[in-house]
Amino acid sequence: MHAEQVGHLDSTRSSDAYNAEANAACRLVFAYQILTPAALQFFVQYADGAVESLWSIDQYFEFVLVLLLSTGLSFQVIIISGYWCMT
Repeated sequence: MHAEQVGHLDSTRSSDAYNAEANAACRLVFAYQILTPAALQFFVQYADGAVESLWSIDQYFEFVLVLLLSTGLSFQVIIISGYWCMT
């Protein structure tokens, strides 16, 4: 490879890494700001009258962590399948 091609590959990799980090940050913000309140509201309304909903702080953090990880994983599958179709 020529020196110009190597430099181009390095700049492409850094740009891809930046895009991946920005994409991951957007997924986490979406999950925390949009999905978490909607899911919590659903569970509170679903249990209204039938079950008393008492959440400990550990259960809340576990729920939010699982929601964030599952959202990240589901969006990652979309990115991987899109990349796989392009190649």
